[in-house]
Amino acid sequence: MGKSTASGNDTLTYWLTTDVPAVTRPTTWFMALFTGDPLVDGSGPEVDPVAEDTSYARQPVTFGIPVSKAISNDAGVDFATVTLISSYTITHFAIYDAVTAGNLLFSGKLVVSRTVLNADIIQFAVGDIAIEEV
Repeated sequence: MGKSTASGNDTLTYWLTTDVPAVTRPTTWFMALFTGDPLVDGSGPEVDPVAEDTSYARQPVTFGIPVSKAISNDAGVDFATVTLISSYTITHFAIYDAVTAGNLLFSGKLVVSRTVLNADIIQFAVGDIAIEEV
């Protein structure tokens, strides 16, 4: 699990300087799926609704209370039934502060990559999305 450059800079500024980061705390978070490393700046290959899957869109995700510097989703996350244009394999995920564009906050590699087939339903159960502050 990795923290994005933006998220890391905001954290350091908040805790270790007298400057106040010019950020607005999100009220909704969104999970994105990637076919490769999202990279710390969010420029990695997110699933493409034009070239790979017309049903793909980021999905809202909620988290419980952190315990021992770790947090996980407190409700399942369900993506729409896949409408495949071109086959792809999901390898990573990321948490964003917006349904489109926005700021990448955290990202991670899936424990097991998943090749996506037409009509698949991609789901993550409670506790599947874990983020740890290191």
